Amino acid sequence: YEREGEPSQLAAVDFFVSTVDPLKEPPLITANTVLSILAVDYPVDKVSCYVSDDGAAMLTFESLVETAE
Repeated sequence: YEREGEPSQLAAVDFFVSTVDPLKEPPLITANTVLSILAVDYPVDKVSCYVSDDGAAMLTFESLVETAE
């Protein structure tokens, strides 16, 4: 819970997004998933989002770089 003027009592949360093949999982869907996680109504200092691209696709990397901007 949160009370104005007091430190947040909410727990920190971590989200892990994994992807492998940009042909089977379009980078746009991965980018939208990350944006949805980051848009959650939760204190920004308590949310972490990690992306694992097991296919090491440059297309996925570039789309996430654009998403970050």
